[in-house]
Amino acid sequence: MQAWMQALRIHQWSKNALIFVPLLTSYQYTQTSQLILVLAGFLSFSLLASSTYIINDIIDLTTDRQHEFKRNRPFANQSLSIRQGVLVAVGLILMALTLAVNLSLNFAICECIYLLLTLAYSFIFKRWIYVETLVLAFLYTLRIIAGGYLINVDISPWLLVFSIFVFSSLACMKRCIELKMLDPSCATQLVDRGYHISDLKFLLSYGIICSCAAIMTLLLYINNPEVIAQYYRPQLLWPLTALISAWILFIWFKALRAEVGYDPVIFAIKDKISLISIILMIALLLLSHSNDYSFLP
Repeated sequence: MQAWMQALRIHQWSKNALIFVPLLTSYQYTQTSQLILVLAGFLSFSLLASSTYIINDIIDLTTDRQHEFKRNRPFANQSLSIRQGVLVAVGLILMALTLAVNLSLNFAICECIYLLLTLAYSFIFKRWIYVETLVLAFLYTLRIIAGGYLINVDISPWLLVFSIFVFSSLACMKRCIELKMLDPSCATQLVDRGYHISDLKFLLSYGIICSCAAIMTLLLYINNPEVIAQYYRPQLLWPLTALISAWILFIWFKALRAEVGYDPVIFAIKDKISLISIILMIALLLLSHSNDYSFLP
């Protein structure tokens, strides 16, 4: 059972919480029917994501066995057989898509795109330097798009642009971490990737530029008169932007000090400071839209 829990990567399901973003930004989180719909969508997307993790592990079997940490994955260490993995992956895909179709056709289409793009990434895109960071950023953003289709709301272009920049930054951060972990005396290139140690400086610069672009997108957003008119307390968008900017800087500093671990997204979910920051961000977003908090200035 433990081997299957590791293979399914249940802890990675937290990434699919992005499906809830449209529910928050459209302020429909108090509607029980919409909340149940998104919870079902979260389950469907999580099952699909687990299937892609299994497929990816099977594809990367040879390279994983050469990796310092990935060699301990269930398929790499032969705790689970390839046949078992294929059967479970197919079963998860069928369950996920069946549930998705019953929730929303457009949501199901988003899941199909996610599945195909993830497979394309495993076979092709992960070897295309820099392009693969954009693919990863889009896969995260696709979760937000799917959440919008699920509850039938339009996603703001501002949110999509911000998401692309933020997750491009985090994808670059992950590659920087992997390159910093290489021992130059043993290897100068990531296994099954196109990156060399010499790419570290460029990846670092590119990642920070994406972070700055995300912050600039927020600043342009909160200064847009049409946007301001949608909020009861638009002044709260300023501390929200400052908090997001501070958190992005914080996680980059942690990454450069080798304190983030292997995956910055998982670090953000587990780190106490990051969790508190995310809760405060959500609170500021909700308060900025509500007119029921008369105690605020």
